[in-house]
Amino acid sequence: MKLIPLEKLELTTSFSVAELEEHLRENIQKHRSYKIGSIKKSNKYFVGTVFPDHFKCKKFTYQRNSFLPQVTGIFYEEPTGTKVATTLKIDSFLSIFLILFYAFIICALFATIYLASYQKIEAYLF
Repeated sequence: MKLIPLEKLELTTSFSVAELEEHLRENIQKHRSYKIGSIKKSNKYFVGTVFPDHFKCKKFTYQRNSFLPQVTGIFYEEPTGTKVATTLKIDSFLSIFLILFYAFIICALFATIYLASYQKIEAYLF
């Protein structure tokens, strides 16, 4: 298991860049703020933006789920088709939270080891 999840993928397709952009625009809706009563059901499963040479999106949910990956991709034109270099990563707020959480756990472990070995205090965590 990775401590901070990050995955890079390269996909090759026979579609042109224009066709890929069209397919992505059909399946990605623009990001809207969440307000009470403003959530409308749609048939699009992703929310984000599509630009002429790249895109950025994540799965659309009606709940707050920060562990959903954010997908960013760049299109490269090749003789055999189009290559899409994608990166799947978690939200930056969640990355900072995980780093602080791991730091807290490590500090607690060192404090327990220090108290158990030098202060002669019974360590109940061991």
